[in-house]
Amino acid sequence: MSSTTGPTTAAAARRRRSPWLGPQGLAAALVLVVTAGWRGVLLEGSYFNQDDYYLTSRALAQTTWSWSYLMEPVAGHVMPLQHATHWLVGHHLPFDWQSVAFLILLLQLTCGIIAWHLLSHLLPDRWARVPLLALLMWAPLTLATTLWWSASMSLWPHLLSALVAALALVRERLGRGRSWINIPLCLAACFFGLAWHERSVLIAPLLVGLALALSPADGWRRIPEALRRFWVLWAAYAVGMVAYLWLHVEITTVSAGTGSARKYVELSIAYVFENALPGLVGGPWMAEVRGGAVVPPVWVSVLSGLLVLAVAVALLRRGGADARWALLLLLVYLALDLALVLAGRVGFGRILGYDPRYASDLLLPAVLAVALALRNRGPGADGTSAPAGRSVLRRAGGAAPALAVTGLVLVASSFGTAVLVPHFQNPLDREYWSNVRADLARDPSQVIVDELVPPEILLPLLGEEALASSVFAPLPETPVFDQPAPQLRTLSGTGRLEPVTLLLPQPMKPGPDPGCGYAVSDEPRKVRLQAAIAGRFVARISYFTDTPTDMSVTVGDHEARFRAFDGPNDVWVVVPDQLVSRTFTFEQVGPPDGSGDAGGEDPVGTVCIAGLVAGVAEGS
Repeated sequence: MSSTTGPTTAAAARRRRSPWLGPQGLAAALVLVVTAGWRGVLLEGSYFNQDDYYLTSRALAQTTWSWSYLMEPVAGHVMPLQHATHWLVGHHLPFDWQSVAFLILLLQLTCGIIAWHLLSHLLPDRWARVPLLALLMWAPLTLATTLWWSASMSLWPHLLSALVAALALVRERLGRGRSWINIPLCLAACFFGLAWHERSVLIAPLLVGLALALSPADGWRRIPEALRRFWVLWAAYAVGMVAYLWLHVEITTVSAGTGSARKYVELSIAYVFENALPGLVGGPWMAEVRGGAVVPPVWVSVLSGLLVLAVAVALLRRGGADARWALLLLLVYLALDLALVLAGRVGFGRILGYDPRYASDLLLPAVLAVALALRNRGPGADGTSAPAGRSVLRRAGGAAPALAVTGLVLVASSFGTAVLVPHFQNPLDREYWSNVRADLARDPSQVIVDELVPPEILLPLLGEEALASSVFAPLPETPVFDQPAPQLRTLSGTGRLEPVTLLLPQPMKPGPDPGCGYAVSDEPRKVRLQAAIAGRFVARISYFTDTPTDMSVTVGDHEARFRAFDGPNDVWVVVPDQLVSRTFTFEQVGPPDGSGDAGGEDPVGTVCIAGLVAGVAEGS
């Protein structure tokens, strides 16, 4: 009796044992600790960038959630849960990078925890799990999508959803857990991912590949077996995907355009051979970075391709049929990933093929493909157990090569990270916003000329959304823009608030009132410049009075009001776009302070316009 039940009992005990126990579990925990420290330090030094400001200011324009806000496409993406997250952060944690960085790191570590459980189901008691987990956690391919908030929300929630769905399917295929939990969990994870980003349409093909690679049938019989085994899941996916794609097409209008056949080929070559392949082996170890594009030298692409080819050949020779289906899973996923890029971004040309953001999710199918190909190697792969002493020796003997490979992953990822960090960590954004907030804190009365922020902060392609008033909307200091003020400031390229310098200044004509310039009392008074000025400009008005009062100044179709205080003072006025401007009309719009008596009319004070000069503010 014992000879019959012994192996089964041992296998069941091995399945029940926590994957975190023993030396392999400790090694996995160390991988996650290194990830937390390494990526945590890099996140600490990064900051918000580009779309982060636009999406946050867009969220602040909404007092509450609405269906139209959540479902409004941005750059062709439908992402209601991302919009909800930006709304929560913008309204409750404005410009709190520490909280956002913690959320990003938490998402990555959660993915690592689930990935370890998934790998432990596929490769129970196998040291090979450790380097696979390390590659998923450390590869520089995910660096850009970690250090940039908007990009991270397009990757890590998708990977989290894919990992949960894959874990549920593997548990169902291996007879672990209950079907009424596993199957709904697969569906829920997929649709949760789609609510974050349309890239999660790839979860369903990933699960199909897993079901085929794990099928007990032979050859092409795996296809009908997997269809029958999970027909409820595939039917639900088919209906859900058709509905989702129809909705996506209906509500999105942005098109990246089309390109020639040459453009498709060039982008595809760059994406596969110069982006994906180096990324899958911890590269690139040397590259020229142009904005978001990472262009490696030829030797990096060639060496990366040879390494991937060597691993594939070794897996095919030793993994049997499972390895062939596993590598087919990776190839199909790569083709679909590339198809998404070509469908939505081919109009941008070959340069987009070098952007690691669009290939960062390939690490998951690559790790799963290797794990699936290794399932038939070593103890525990078929649910049976080798003799106890032999099993222990094999597990112990696998430690050295696995840890050596993990070390190589660490070294390769370190070189790749060192290449990319200076370009993806956004230190200039941090300096810019630190300077803005520090200068506002020193003098909250300053008013800022509303102008486009530097393109390194937010590209001017967004028009008014790239104006400082829109970008700065989340700041708790609540800066004021373009209002009449005695202290008007412009923004330097580093975020410093600097006094206004007028370019091509035009002064007013000398006033007719001796010692006063232009006297403004009970009637409006016109002040003319010596030469006309067009477009958007700034004017410095010098005045004096002994009776504080409210004043109005009109230029073309623009009116501004300011408080004239006693004594000599200056006030700055920002005039929006005008065709041609030469005349300023001043008028008192309120009674002087302390004027009036019980039985007579209010006396009118006099405001002397002693000087006026207009010009374009430097930098605007």
